[in-house]
This record gives sequence, structure tokens and C-alpha cells, in this order.
Amino acid sequence: MFDRSAQKKEERERELRDRFEKLKLERHGKPQLNLYVKNLSDDVDEKKLREEFTKFGSITSCKVMREANGKSRGFGF
Repeated sequence: MFDRSAQKKEERERELRDRFEKLKLERHGKPQLNLYVKNLSDDVDEKKLREEFTKFGSITSCKVMREANGKSRGFGF
């Protein structure tokens, strides 16, 4: 028989948070991150950005933000 005394609120929240994170990682594999990249030169496009970051892991999407006229805004995701 288990002797389970009452948990403090912080202990219960930590246990539930850890359990939730474990379940989330089991379902999705690795956690997904959204990386913001700024100070991009005008010649950087999605292809070049993808090439630079592929060595750090798999990329699900890549986007360089542009003005209406097609000029780079200098940042991407």
C-alpha cells in the first residue's frame, strides 16, 4: 500500500507539466521551434536560407519576408 501524503500545489503542477511534456514529445518526436532570423542581406532567398540551416536539423518551412515589390525586408523565419 502506498503512503501518499497530500502534494503541495507547486509539486502537483510540476508533475503534471512534466507528464504533459513527456506525452507531447512522444506524440510529436522532437519539439518544433520557430526561428526568427534578422539582418538578412538582400540576396538571401528561401533556398539560400534553407541551405544554411539544414545542417542544424530538419526544416519544415522557410520564409524570407518581402515588400510588395519583391525587395527583402531583411528578416525571415
